[in-house]
Amino acid sequence: VEYFAEAIADDTILPLKLYTSSLGGQGTNVKLSFTKTMSKDADTFEKNQKLLLKAIAKKDTIKASTALEGMATALQEYRTVA
Repeated sequence: VEYFAEAIADDTILPLKLYTSSLGGQGTNVKLSFTKTMSKDADTFEKNQKLLLKAIAKKDTIKASTALEGMATALQEYRTVA
């Protein structure tokens, strides 16, 4: 779980944000309402990833499970909107 939190989940944050940013910055005047939701979901994923790291350090399985659930929910919503 520690490897997942430090490497895989951490490496996921930047691509989520870059993809959302690229959708909004294509040089068009089209407003994409779903990019706000995607941006919020990327931020939620990042927040929960940080909470997961703290929970792992404290060996708190309840908080780790809650953080993983938050990450999964944010990623699922992000993918559904995208």
